[in-house]
Amino acid sequence: MKISAVIPAYNEAGRIHQVLNVLKRMDIINEIIVVSDGSTDDTAAIARQFTNHVIELADNIGKGGAIAKGIAYCDAEIVLLLDADLVGLTEQHIYNLLEPVLKDEADTTIGIFRSGRFH
Repeated sequence: MKISAVIPAYNEAGRIHQVLNVLKRMDIINEIIVVSDGSTDDTAAIARQFTNHVIELADNIGKGGAIAKGIAYCDAEIVLLLDADLVGLTEQHIYNLLEPVLKDEADTTIGIFRSGRFH
């Protein structure tokens, strides 16, 4: 079963590598797709260090639009959506999200923060 990770990203050059490092270590992930949503920084260039599947949108169309572009690009049976700025992401988090879907116990899973970042 093919699993694609889709990461919408807007000006996340300083953070996206953390998420991509985790995904690259995981054999269960078949494809990583980054959608640079009108980024004006090095988001796309950094993403290309981890994957050949980088979609660069000329204009920012918003997270929902970027997700839709990424999903339209892939042909996987399972799509994992991750934010580009996740802090503290581990392989275990990914497995916890995917396991119920792989076991056909759920069609969708959602990760919920126990505590969030405050600005």
